[in-house]
Amino acid sequence: MDNKIKMNNAEASDTEYKFGHTTYIVELHFCLECKETLEDVVKRLIVHDVERVKKQK
Repeated sequence: MDNKIKMNNAEASDTEYKFGHTTYIVELHFCLECKETLEDVVKRLIVHDVERVKKQK
């Protein structure tokens, strides 16, 4: 699998990911007033996914 990541200029809020012949454009949105760190968000998403998988079994 050919994984290429291209970051747009520093001010841009999107990233382009290429996996094989498919290109994904991911847009980032930040809330300056939010108290949650990126680490908190990632942990919350992982926990949510694990709980969802456990419920499916």
